[in-house]
Amino acid sequence: MIYNLKGFLALWKGGAIGKSYLKELKIPGHIPDGYDFSNLRITNNHRNEYRALSNYENSENEILMIIQENLSDYNSVFQMTGIEDDFYVGDMHVFYSPDAVTDYGSICAITESEKVTVTGLLTLDELVTILEMLE
Repeated sequence: MIYNLKGFLALWKGGAIGKSYLKELKIPGHIPDGYDFSNLRITNNHRNEYRALSNYENSENEILMIIQENLSDYNSVFQMTGIEDDFYVGDMHVFYSPDAVTDYGSICAITESEKVTVTGLLTLDELVTILEMLE
């Protein structure tokens, strides 16, 4: 649920434009109160190896990032450190890694074909809710 009209309109516009460029783009169905859509960056190549980065920001300049990448034979190497927990959400294997220095948390969800990362100064439950409500 988007809590303010400005944030909703910016998200809809960013999502509509992003979906026209990358049909696989997932749009969040929930962003926590106080966060507004900031920007969307999409890279893609001729093999459809894409990376989409959505940023949301609140009045305290805290950032919420949602990164979506597809996995292929050419771009499927990544490293995760500081994993505190792992579990499943549907068919996604989710890894939770808190940042000891900044209090930011990060979850990385992996399927056979994509990786979605949600990072922000949020609780694990909030991060999971955002992930579960990606459409």
